Amino acid sequence: MFLFSGNGDTNYGLHRIYVYSDKDCVNLVYKGAIVGGPAYAPRTNGPLALPPDTTALVAAANEFLGNGDEGKTFADDTTVIKTTEATQAADSGSSSSDQASVGNHKVDLWDRSGPSGRYYWTVVPVQAVIIPSDTGGDIPINSDGSFVNDDPSQIDGSIEYHDTVLPQDACHQGHVLEFGKQSVNPKPVDTRSVPYATGLAPTGRLLSAAARETQFYGPPLVSWDAAPAAVAYDVEWSRTSYPWHRAGRLTTHSTSAVLPLAPGRWWYRVRGIDDALPGSQAMSWSSPVPIRIAAPKFAVVGG
Repeated sequence: MFLFSGNGDTNYGLHRIYVYSDKDCVNLVYKGAIVGGPAYAPRTNGPLALPPDTTALVAAANEFLGNGDEGKTFADDTTVIKTTEATQAADSGSSSSDQASVGNHKVDLWDRSGPSGRYYWTVVPVQAVIIPSDTGGDIPINSDGSFVNDDPSQIDGSIEYHDTVLPQDACHQGHVLEFGKQSVNPKPVDTRSVPYATGLAPTGRLLSAAARETQFYGPPLVSWDAAPAAVAYDVEWSRTSYPWHRAGRLTTHSTSAVLPLAPGRWWYRVRGIDDALPGSQAMSWSSPVPIRIAAPKFAVVGG
């Protein structure tokens, strides 16, 4: 959540936040939705449906806004703005998210190993402007939401929403703060590096791993501590930990999986899938975990 204060050129208390990956506010990574208060929290179900005309604007004073389109929104230099919040995860086509849940809006940011890696954010005022249907000019709205010399219910026109300051100018004026982001990866081992794994012992007993490299007979069930924000998990296994050569892979919405491993020594790793991330939705891999699968033994008995 972002909190801010100020009395810039706005009406209805409208603001929008911008997030950058550099302190000069050049590389834009996130455009917030317009909010009517001194705080912004990304909404996973998209932005609010802002009033598109004067009739809806008058009605909005006595009702809660639903989800929908922000309408016509512009930067201070007249560039059209579409909030990041309006983009859905299904648009990315990320291979890792194909089996994860879709429809969630992209309101998360990538891990930057904070506090060493940082994001920089600023906020700008937004003003609602009427574009009359019967005249060539716009009609400003006062800071208290009233129209100049007119009853808003008698004006027929559409509403546009304009930033009144460029975010780069706000940054250069010192109106910028920074924050870091450090994700928590799925954890497949305990504090002693013993894997969360259960299966049959070569003796036929059902057991849970008690050592770093426990031996099982047949496919083991492995599990892991959940990663915040993950809606699904990728699990991979390899014959070597380095270099990693993927021998198999599965995706699950659970925090456990049965690994279809052949006899021998294996390594497996887990990563979360965050479908609220723009672009690649895969999180970082856990450290590889060793595990052994015993070969079957046979004995010849006399008849």
